[in-house]
Amino acid sequence: MKNNVSLDFTISRSESLSIISNLLNDNWNFLVTNSSNKSQNDLGYNSFDIIGQEFKNVVIILDKNVIIKNNDLCFDNDFSQLSQLIYQNMTRARDNLHIIIEDNPSLFKYISEIIDFYS
Repeated sequence: MKNNVSLDFTISRSESLSIISNLLNDNWNFLVTNSSNKSQNDLGYNSFDIIGQEFKNVVIILDKNVIIKNNDLCFDNDFSQLSQLIYQNMTRARDNLHIIIEDNPSLFKYISEIIDFYS
């Protein structure tokens, strides 16, 4: 799957949602890691609702609240399940995974380096 992972950097939620809307029109599924954002849930599936399901194309958002701590992803308020939720959402993709990094340059650099390493 390493050749089927794509990455975008956005600076605003509206920019992220615009990309997602375009992808939804091309048969992508938006998987929401955090259920607290109503505008995201209106477009996508909540992590807890998709356990055991797979989708051909998956898009997720990782925003400025996601930090890297001890080589693990967590919310800046240390939500311990985040890495498991992200893993769950990423592994729902059968063919293609698109990650949108929103307003988080250090996370974008970190994930870009991982993708480059495995490409």
